Amino acid sequence: SGEPVLITTGLTDNCLKVHIFDQPDGSPRVLRSRSGHVGPPVRVRFCGGDGRQLISAGLDRELRIISTIRDAQNRVFSQKALRKRKRRSEANIRSELVVDDQFAGLPPVVDIAVGSARREDEDFANIVTAHEGIRAAFTWRMESGALASHVLRTEDDDTPNANGISKKVCSTAVQISPAGHITFVGRSDGSLSSYNLQSGRLVASSPQKHKARITAIAIDSIGETLVSGSDDQSLRFWDAHTMQASGEPITLNSGIELISWSVDSDLIAAGCDDLSIRIYDAETRKLARRLKGHTARITDLCFTPSGRWILSSSMDASIRTWDLLAGVEVDKLDCESPPTSIALSPEGSFLAIVCAGEVGITLLVNKAHFGAASMSLGKDDEHGQTREQHNEFDVSIVDDLVTLSSVPVSQWIVLSKLEMVRERNKPKVPVKKSESAPFFLPTTKALNPSFNVKSHQREIVEQKDDLALGSLMELSEFGRLCVDGNYASALQLAKKLGPSAVDLQFRSIDDPDSQLSVLKYFVYALSLQKDFDLIEAHLDLFLRIHGSQLAEERQCAMQLQELKTVHEEAWTSLRDSFSMVLTLTAHFSGQQ
Repeated sequence: SGEPVLITTGLTDNCLKVHIFDQPDGSPRVLRSRSGHVGPPVRVRFCGGDGRQLISAGLDRELRIISTIRDAQNRVFSQKALRKRKRRSEANIRSELVVDDQFAGLPPVVDIAVGSARREDEDFANIVTAHEGIRAAFTWRMESGALASHVLRTEDDDTPNANGISKKVCSTAVQISPAGHITFVGRSDGSLSSYNLQSGRLVASSPQKHKARITAIAIDSIGETLVSGSDDQSLRFWDAHTMQASGEPITLNSGIELISWSVDSDLIAAGCDDLSIRIYDAETRKLARRLKGHTARITDLCFTPSGRWILSSSMDASIRTWDLLAGVEVDKLDCESPPTSIALSPEGSFLAIVCAGEVGITLLVNKAHFGAASMSLGKDDEHGQTREQHNEFDVSIVDDLVTLSSVPVSQWIVLSKLEMVRERNKPKVPVKKSESAPFFLPTTKALNPSFNVKSHQREIVEQKDDLALGSLMELSEFGRLCVDGNYASALQLAKKLGPSAVDLQFRSIDDPDSQLSVLKYFVYALSLQKDFDLIEAHLDLFLRIHGSQLAEERQCAMQLQELKTVHEEAWTSLRDSFSMVLTLTAHFSGQQ
């Protein structure tokens, strides 16, 4: 375009810059730039409820906010407050504030927690990080894009060793409460503390400790119970307000590296050193599933929003999806490099992945969120390969299962209210006839000819009556399919028709033989044990239209009795299923 623009990129800074030569002396200035992590990212998390922003931390000691919709909104979190704090008082320097001479920033992040409940409140930080070799945890504010003023210390932080540095104990895990006002910090000595994110003050510390390093922390959806995992092969539960132990710990035969708590299903997933994923029921605290398949260390876990699936990444260069109801692996994604961290957006539409040795962040679309996606079922074969058996999860494989239809609810629920809809749609004011007569009306023979309106109106009425009578006498397409015994095609047609069309099809079936064929169709449809809600609505409409006529026909009596028997069998099966689900739900939720 002839503009004096120069585009440059570096080999080591992972930056793309656009320079424009518009200075008076002819020198260039940076017009716009795009940059990313210089070192490989190690942690990635979504922030906010819309899934439009990511928080990533890398080995380059940078914390970045990344937009999933517009690159111009990407930026680096400022650490100037740390440098000011260092210059202000050398006496306050501890290991957590020491800045390396080459990298003017905090050491790499080992864990990160993001909260979105108090983003609008400027007094609260909403990001907490734990760093390698540092005892204190640091707070950040997403909206300001900078390090917050509070450093989360413990009461014994002011007791350094002989060199003035305390590197023996360091923060290893962090978590933020759902309300966004409290954060929890676990450390390498097994201690656990809670802090206020507004003031940065210590709220409570657990009197009991793990016997080894705390590796992960998770909290329930209401902020009442906290769970922590440790290298001492135990899961411990805590009261989130008092930090007192809540119940007996769960003892495993393997160390725990990761913990994830599903808000919807109330399940706790623990990634263990034995390369397995253990799923525990948070209410009963009993083992529900044990998932095996990874061949190397598990690096991250995340539940889907529904809580039915869980995703896991591993150093075996794979990301696996597990169905918790069936307890099997349903999908596997092979990566070129081992993934070190994964994050699923709050609505489940996007999956963010960071891999070892790569400075980029991969963003994948979740096909299962936008429509039906085929999954690969089956266990690993003898060669270690997953069999690609694609299945659309057809529930009809279970013989005694009664299923509901997938048609819109309005398509069958309106059938019981058609009269109300017609009454509501009637015009309030009658339609007025046009005063001007059309040119084609017949005229009377006279000296002064005039239009013969009465004669023409009589002919039109007669034609309409004949047409209406003919349309009623003609059998509908649905009726013809039932008379021919093609019940499967009749069912497919009924599923496609709208409420008014179904009503018209049923009303056109007047003769007893056709009505008998329709009754046989309903016996066939109910015996399939599919689309129960739609068939029930159609049967109700048909009986309301022709019920009195069917009661007078002797040949329909036996067919009605058979229809009643089949209907009771289908409803009994469905009712028993509902009762069992409600009973189990009430039992496991503690309502009975």
